[in-house]
Amino acid sequence: LNLIAIPLAVLLADHSVVTRVYRSAVFFPLVLSPIVVGFLWQSVLSTTGLLNGLLASLDIKRVAFLGEPTLAVASIAFVTIWQTLGFTTILYLAALRTIPDELYEAATIDGAGPLARFRRITVPLLAPALTVNVVLLVIFFMRLYEYPLVMTQGGPVGATQTVAYLLVTNAFERSKYGYGSAIAVVMLVFVVAVSAILVAVLRRRETAIA
Repeated sequence: LNLIAIPLAVLLADHSVVTRVYRSAVFFPLVLSPIVVGFLWQSVLSTTGLLNGLLASLDIKRVAFLGEPTLAVASIAFVTIWQTLGFTTILYLAALRTIPDELYEAATIDGAGPLARFRRITVPLLAPALTVNVVLLVIFFMRLYEYPLVMTQGGPVGATQTVAYLLVTNAFERSKYGYGSAIAVVMLVFVVAVSAILVAVLRRRETAIA
């Protein structure tokens, strides 16, 4: 996701009217409810959905995007990236505003091309934003619940059951409150541990770059 968001933020960094329209288009999915997004993409990716209707009109065999384990996981991942890309890009856009133009001007005078300026100036100075994005995305993915609920109901054969989905299903649908509480505690400990490790590693990387 970050590999897409960083170049996209660079492309959307200028202040032209066209760029503002593109910015709005990228950010728009973020304002939608995850439940709405789930229903939207289910209507597109289901066997009788818009995409398969288009394939059928072209005499191409329908694809079970939500019916095959591998494709279902890939579909959930795609929808997650589609909705969170705007948030990630906006954070990088904000970080790009903090980079002085003088650095790019000096690099240009020294003969650095666009790619060299991106590698030597943009990427290193976006390190703090990368740290924030990675930690927030890990937390977001760990509590992912709405897309599997709406699009696949945790299937097929449990392929899209996330930790949050298991927690809610066991605690509130099967009335296994103790099991659900145990999952919640384990998820909390795991998220805190992973976040702390990521922050420590990425902060060390920021220091090394600086």
